Amino acid sequence: MQIIKGPRVGETTYYLFDSNHWNESLPQKVTNVIQPSQWLKFCDIAAEQNIFPTSRKILVLTMERLVFVHRLKHIKDLLNQCYDEGVTVVLDVAIDDIPEYHCEAIDQHFQEVENLLHEHYFKILISVPLRRLKINPKYIKYVVYYNYWAYHGVYNFNEWGDPQKVHDGKKYDFSCMIGRIFRPPRIYFLTEMFQNGFSNDRFFTCAEPFAMDIVDLISTFDGFASRPKFELNDAENYMYYNMIDILRCCNFKLEISPDKIEKYVINKHQGLKTLPERTKHYLKHWFNKVIFDHPFVDGHGETTSMAEMDNYEQNIKQNYKKYNINYTHWDKLIPTPVYDSYINFAMEGIDPYFSEKTYKPILAGVPFVNVINKSFSKMFKELGFEPYYGLFDYSFETQDNPYKRVDSLVNQIVQLKNDRHFEMRVADQVGVVTHNQEQLKKIANDFNYIKEL
Repeated sequence: MQIIKGPRVGETTYYLFDSNHWNESLPQKVTNVIQPSQWLKFCDIAAEQNIFPTSRKILVLTMERLVFVHRLKHIKDLLNQCYDEGVTVVLDVAIDDIPEYHCEAIDQHFQEVENLLHEHYFKILISVPLRRLKINPKYIKYVVYYNYWAYHGVYNFNEWGDPQKVHDGKKYDFSCMIGRIFRPPRIYFLTEMFQNGFSNDRFFTCAEPFAMDIVDLISTFDGFASRPKFELNDAENYMYYNMIDILRCCNFKLEISPDKIEKYVINKHQGLKTLPERTKHYLKHWFNKVIFDHPFVDGHGETTSMAEMDNYEQNIKQNYKKYNINYTHWDKLIPTPVYDSYINFAMEGIDPYFSEKTYKPILAGVPFVNVINKSFSKMFKELGFEPYYGLFDYSFETQDNPYKRVDSLVNQIVQLKNDRHFEMRVADQVGVVTHNQEQLKKIANDFNYIKEL
């Protein structure tokens, strides 16, 4: 396997691995987490501003998570070839939130490949601010930070929302882009909202296609170790798709009773088992409402849902990409109802990290509040944004228990919705919304990180 010259952007030539041999020559555990790219993300947009990498030769690899860094040892000959020829290897891990519980393993895995990290010709792109990166400081010198998810939102298929449109009236009081729904705090938030009367058509929710979370369920069946879908064997993959069918029946035909939902779903999922009893009781009777009834965006950018994919086997043969869940654009597009809502709920995880869930409501021109992360408003301000103090009391973030944070926030939401000046209070936030949009534009137009490569 040899590196070959690829496209040129400005004075920089992007080198490629011979893609015909990449997947054939390397173990699947490598090719499933590391793939060669044609060029740096957003480099063509930066080039329009005459911003180019310092390196004249670059090879880009994308890695799913930084914790897989030790798998670089399987391509050590190729890395050394790049170094010998003066080609800078850029490892793009910017999609990873680099959770703190991974950091000890990351440091250990760095040690395994320390001899492959070239001081001048090796760089790692991340989207976690360096002051919040908990890895060993001696590896920081290889790291270049850029706010991937900010660029990802701005340079996708979305339009900037008009903050002034709040005065025209909105179709929805609230909106929520949930992401992967099988995360206990997210389910807890939804059940609390529904139990407080917010399950009507004034509360728009959308989620990542549910089938992408099935592997979280089956990982605890029959002693399966928790691991990504690509590491499942043939028998486990069969169970993966079988679970999709079972849960689809649960949604469409209601063939699974609440007791079976409790036995085969709630009590089989490590996270769901830890939910408060009140939440589990509600969930087992309202499983379809909480878990399934969320639209997402299909491969054509159109709103769809699992229910509309009922004739999956037939439809997939007619139009594979439209009906294949893996070809959705749930992370790229802002659903129209988000633009048409007064307030959005951002469902970031526990770790100090901002994904598309944070930047989409800013782009849409909608005030929002983060539901789960206890450091959100502090980090938000560190990036130059302003929290929505006119709508929310952020003291709820000081609660250590995520469920108590949710309880406190839901109480605020109930009071806010019952305020007869609700729409006026949202309208008063136009200045803050505008400031945050301008700050997002500023971040997404700063390509100086590319000069560090």
